[in-house]
Amino acid sequence: MQFCGIKSNRMKKYLLSLILLFILSTAYAQDLQDTLVFDLSQQTQGSGYVQFPVYFLSDEVINAVDFSLRYNTADLVYDSIIKLASYLNVTVNEVHASDTTIYFTSYSLQTITNDTPLVQIRFTPATQICAEDITFAAGYLNGNAVSVRIVDCSTVGINDAEKNKSITNIYPNPASENSVLEFSLAAKSMITISIHDITGKQIYETNLLEYASGSHKINLNLSGFENGAYVVRCSSESETTSTRVSVIR
Repeated sequence: MQFCGIKSNRMKKYLLSLILLFILSTAYAQDLQDTLVFDLSQQTQGSGYVQFPVYFLSDEVINAVDFSLRYNTADLVYDSIIKLASYLNVTVNEVHASDTTIYFTSYSLQTITNDTPLVQIRFTPATQICAEDITFAAGYLNGNAVSVRIVDCSTVGINDAEKNKSITNIYPNPASENSVLEFSLAAKSMITISIHDITGKQIYETNLLEYASGSHKINLNLSGFENGAYVVRCSSESETTSTRVSVIR
């Protein structure tokens, strides 16, 4: 009888272990369905900087949002994180110099709004940021690890508030001697085209010229440029769009 009791107790412990494992695995699976989004397709550009929004997708009640991020330090310099949700309490907002990782932690006593930009991450110089520029990202909601989604940059260049113009293409890219810049205008504008190195130093600039609305192509002579990455800017008096081109020989 005692032997049967021992076997019964072991069976109960085994069944309890299976139940606990199922509960934990289910909870973990639910966390992985939640997502923290770094949306590079919605990046905007200001005077000397570029920034993109961060938000999350979840059907749970969320009161804490944390993330860490590493980036391409050869082309980008971290500037700041701008809070968009006034009710969000930011407890950590810093960069560790040893590994250039951005750390951000926050909480709110009220429910944090789902699918709504919470912060903007700002970098300099004003150059387009794409998925390959984010080398690592991790996200947490209510302290639980969640999946991370990096929405890649738009193929038409950086979004502008007025959306008067956009860079639609630059080819070949990489280039060795010449590259063609394609851009479109919603209205007649005075435009300059400039090329900058990754430090922001201007290498080349065209004269200010008037362009009609519609599509345009400009040949860029890159024969005198050293190998490397460059920022091409299409600027008017009110706005600027940018893209990147690499010179490889």
